[in-house]
Amino acid sequence: HRVDRRQRQMCIRDRTTGLQDVFSVPHVTLRLWGVSEEFAHTWFAAPVSADSRLFSNGLTTPFCGSNNDFEAASWLEDAPTIQSVALLPLRLDGAAEAFGLLVLGSPDAHRFTSDMATDFLTNIGQTASAALSSMLD
Repeated sequence: HRVDRRQRQMCIRDRTTGLQDVFSVPHVTLRLWGVSEEFAHTWFAAPVSADSRLFSNGLTTPFCGSNNDFEAASWLEDAPTIQSVALLPLRLDGAAEAFGLLVLGSPDAHRFTSDMATDFLTNIGQTASAALSSMLD
């Protein structure tokens, strides 16, 4: 079990790095809540405020736009330089509540804007949700 858990953690790190590379996004991270005990002490299960969870639950599509001091942006490396973000809620099919948030950030204020199409980001969020749901309690 220990090896399997370590492999799954490495896989999550590799996938976030893969998103950075494939889509030329400077910063990517995620947070999951309600994870099983074996993942409770991992980087992706770090504490998330009730406000961020509520915000994530309210997202029916990815949010793209300026970083208005979102807590989620503070999870990224070089957080003070992040000017724009894409926030993708992670949820099980049909669930009203999110179980996590995938965060993409850029120091370029025009990288993620409120007028950009989000269909592709929605698909990324759905795929990530399916892949990460096995981590839940």
